[in-house]
Parts: sequence; structure tokens; C-alpha cells
Amino acid sequence: MKRTKYIYLTLLGALFLIITSCETVELDLAESPNTLTPDGANPLFVLNQVQLDLQGVFAGLSNDGMEITRQTFQFDSYASNITNVTLNNNNVWTLSYRINNNRIFLDQLAQTDSNIEKLSGVADLLTAYTFVSLTDYVGDIPFSQSSNPSEFPLPGLDSDEDVYDQMFDLIDQGTAKLRSSSPNTLSEDLYYDGDISLWLRMANTLRLKMYNQIRVVDPARATAGVSSVLASSDGLITESSQDLQFSYTNVGPPVDSRHRFFINSYLVGGAAITTYMNNEYME
Repeated sequence: MKRTKYIYLTLLGALFLIITSCETVELDLAESPNTLTPDGANPLFVLNQVQLDLQGVFAGLSNDGMEITRQTFQFDSYASNITNVTLNNNNVWTLSYRINNNRIFLDQLAQTDSNIEKLSGVADLLTAYTFVSLTDYVGDIPFSQSSNPSEFPLPGLDSDEDVYDQMFDLIDQGTAKLRSSSPNTLSEDLYYDGDISLWLRMANTLRLKMYNQIRVVDPARATAGVSSVLASSDGLITESSQDLQFSYTNVGPPVDSRHRFFINSYLVGGAAITTYMNNEYME
């Protein structure tokens, strides 16, 4: 009888453990704990990605531009040098729209956190630089619908005029954030080391470039815009120390931050070299 009672208590205890285990262990996880979510993203790292992607966009666009202007050897014909395909090969499309998506993400965070406002302002300016460059190269491009894939899986083209209008607005938005009284949290600024005055110079210089671009199609707006830019207390980029310039290093793997010409040509050597500098640029 005692043995029977012992077995009964043992079985009862095991059943209790099974029941409580089922109540406390969640086996149907909707999200992997190893997956990075927007809530876990560090805004400083997001801005870092925007800054690094801008360097990639500039490199992709300038590679073809340097060939056409004979700064480097041109492997292709003029007709095939800058196309949607070559820009895709240089990863320009992917990087450009990732910049814009990260810009939107930072803008959303800045709505409720003033510590992110300056980061968002810089992202606005870098996005404007990116899409002004892109539309100058290829004309009409997707923008207004490009960050809403659920509603616009195949986003339509914005005219280059509409893109410029949106970029003028984005520059105004970015400079307003940089002028605000929110804290300067640009501790990871890869271009201007957190100097707000230099970012405002960059924004004003970009405006001047854009007004110069539209001077033929809209001379009245261009004239008024140039006058406004020149009268602004923000100033312009007038010397090399104020340039929007990405600084490469001499650091190699595991994260190679050396210049692409050095990596793609000097290191590989021989027939694998892809960049030949014009002799006029050599001493």
C-alpha cells in the first residue's frame, strides 16, 4: 500500500512539472530574439550607415564620371558609360534608397526624442545631396513613392523638377533641425566632427548648386534663390577645410577603410587593375 501511494505521489509530481512547464515556456515565438528590430537600433549607428552609404553613392557616380571626363581611363563608349545597369553595378540605387529609408527612420525617432533631432537633420541634408546627384545623372527617378512598398510595389517616377522641389524642402527641414535648441549629439559625425556651422555651409552651398542647375528652365526662381543664398549668414564652402569630404584611413582588414583606388588597383595589381589614372594627374 505504501509503495502504491509512493508511485501515485511521484506520478502526480511529474504531472505538475509538465503542466507548469507548459505554462511558463513560450514555444511559439513571433519574432526571433536574435533579429535586430527598429526599437533596438542605435540612432548613432543608423546615421553612420547614412554617412558611409553617401561615400558609396559618390564613389559609384564618380567612377563613371571620371571616365567620361578622362580623369581615369574609359573602358566603355560614351553611350554605355552611364546607364541604369552601370549604376546598379556600382550599387548606387541600393545605397541611395537605403539612405532615404534610414533618413525617414531617424525623422520618426526625432519626433519624440530631441536628442535625435540633430542626427535627423544631417540625414536630411545627406539625402538631399544624394538625390540631387542621382537626378542630375539620370533625370526622372522614383522618390515620393519609393519608401512605401506596401502601397507602391512599383513606385512611379518623379520628374527631375519635382525631385528638386522635394530636395529644397528637405534642405530647409534639415537646417531647421540643426538650428533648433535640441542637444548637439553628433558625436559620430564622419564629415564635420559635429560642427553645426559647417553643416549649414554645406546646405547653403548645395542650394546654390541647385539654383545654378535650374537657371535655364526657371531663371526667375534661380535669380531669387541665388540672391537669398548669398545674403544668408550661413555662408558657403569657400575653402578645402570646409568640404564635405570623407576621410579614408590606412587601416586594412578586418574592416578595410582605405581608399577604393588603393584596394581595387594597387593591392590587386596586374591584369586585375580596374582604374588607370590619367597621366596629367600624375607627377
